[in-house]
Amino acid sequence: MLCIKRIRNLTFLLFILVSTGLLGLIFIGERTIHGEERRSHSLNHVEEVKVEPAEEPIVEFMKKYSDIHQQRQKHILRTCDLHRKEIPHMKKPPILLVNKKHKMVYCQTPKTGTVSWCRIMLVLSGYKEYTEVMKMTAPEVSAAWKKHVPRLSSFPKKEQDNIMATYTKFMFVRHPFTRLLSTYNDKIRTREDKNYIIGFAEYIKKMKPLYEYTKKNETSEIHFHEFVNFVLSGKYHNTHWGEMYKGCYPCDINYDVVGHFEDMKNEAKYILTLSNVTDLTFPTASGRHLTNSSNEDKFKKAYSYISDKAKLYQRYKLDFMLFGYTNPF
Repeated sequence: MLCIKRIRNLTFLLFILVSTGLLGLIFIGERTIHGEERRSHSLNHVEEVKVEPAEEPIVEFMKKYSDIHQQRQKHILRTCDLHRKEIPHMKKPPILLVNKKHKMVYCQTPKTGTVSWCRIMLVLSGYKEYTEVMKMTAPEVSAAWKKHVPRLSSFPKKEQDNIMATYTKFMFVRHPFTRLLSTYNDKIRTREDKNYIIGFAEYIKKMKPLYEYTKKNETSEIHFHEFVNFVLSGKYHNTHWGEMYKGCYPCDINYDVVGHFEDMKNEAKYILTLSNVTDLTFPTASGRHLTNSSNEDKFKKAYSYISDKAKLYQRYKLDFMLFGYTNPF
């Protein structure tokens, strides 16, 4: 009897173990199936995400941008020859910033990344460490480069000639219409901002008697179309809305690089590599989002109120032609 009981107990135990095992297998199986489904969904999700292409080898990159700038130089020279009668000759050289160690010469065009490039020139001059310079405000950067970055005019004439003949000379341009909108956002619309450059208060005072501003209270903002009319009047010149070709004289100075603001990341990489600057990262932005006028929706909305776009194009026609930009209207 004892043996029979033991056999029954063992049979019962085996039954429990087998049942449990089967349940475990079923559970594991279901978990595996559901897990595969989840993994499948996850993989499908990953496939839908755009994967950034691998960075191209530096030799290929440099060759590509070298070709781009050679073609750009040829286009500028051809356009200069065709329209030389309309383009004034350089009477006085622009302000050219120089770095002797890396053999760089930089001409500033406002609203084309000048603050970021002046930060780079400050770091290369040994003024402060990179992290410190990146924390500086735009007015602080402007004050600092004027004291700590050498200008071409500070060198003897013979050395100036050698610098211009052997250094990498570069300037930047931007689509004329987005640049104009950026000027408005930065210098006119945000005039109460702590970074606002006081000099523009003079222009705002001159705009007041001309447009709708006078019909409102003193704190009302000047609209973009009012600013455009002010610019088109031609009475008041400023480099921030002046034609780009009149600032750095690309028809008189043969720049090695005329960079496009719209492709700043790659253009900066090309210039820094060309100048053997390998330990610096170009700043991605100057700091204020309000001045980002390249956003398509902002751009369309702002220009929808401009009644005479044809006249505005004529004002900047040579910038469009020289630098390869198209009229969006």
